[in-house]
Amino acid sequence: FKSFHPDIDFILVLSDIYPPGYELDLLSEPFDKVVFSHELGIPDFWQWSFKHNVVELCTAVKPAAGLHFMALGYDQVMYIDPDIAVFASLEFLFQLLESYSGLLTPHQLTVPPNELMAIKDIELCTLMHGLYNLGFYAARNDQQGRSFLEWWNSRVQRFCYEDVPSGIFTDQKWCDFAPIYFDNFFVVRDPGCNVASWNIHERAISITDEGPMINEKHPLRFYHFTKYGGAGLVMTQRYARTPETLEIWFWYGRQLKQMSFSLPPKEHYYYGHYQTGEKIPQGE
Repeated sequence: FKSFHPDIDFILVLSDIYPPGYELDLLSEPFDKVVFSHELGIPDFWQWSFKHNVVELCTAVKPAAGLHFMALGYDQVMYIDPDIAVFASLEFLFQLLESYSGLLTPHQLTVPPNELMAIKDIELCTLMHGLYNLGFYAARNDQQGRSFLEWWNSRVQRFCYEDVPSGIFTDQKWCDFAPIYFDNFFVVRDPGCNVASWNIHERAISITDEGPMINEKHPLRFYHFTKYGGAGLVMTQRYARTPETLEIWFWYGRQLKQMSFSLPPKEHYYYGHYQTGEKIPQGE
């Protein structure tokens, strides 16, 4: 992101506490600063945080973070998941925010193959998890942009759980309502945005002198490597239309390996333990 937008603040929102003796060296990182989730003004944060697993907590703080940065005076906020890589300029998205109060990217843009496996993998999965992928959102600091974040934040403060039988999937399903409730929202249909295993069946990747392209005419803006070590790879292998898709997938794996030398201990997650240090079992 910083290679394309060096003048835009790139802020890490961290839903954790550093382990004893560990410090993040910002001079060796692309982040301009780090903001901890407990600094976002969420009421009763410490009690609230322990009610969530790591995925639920990281997703539940996203609208609060947007409101926090708007309160600091930012005219626009854009969120990207930590498993997203940016391959081209996102300037056109910032330009859209000059006219619209919010941006969302749908999981798919076209009808998938009329095959039972594809219907289950793609359409039924989207119906369970949400029409839009909230690994990305953007909002403008205007009345409707703030109203969206305030509404979304009020919902995920109480209902941000992986509970598909109850009709919710962390923060994501709530935003099915967003373009209905907020009429100045824009659904981004650029196929180069939020490319991932759930839409790779419709997006053929090729490598050109200008960089990676989608369907030979759209720049690959950002790729979402969700569930890299599991279902994401299965879906990518099943639906990838070109070998370049797998090349990018394994390129990401090499990047993870190169960047893993300074990580905290693997089992460390502050909000996943009692004060005694005992790990909190899932479901409690």
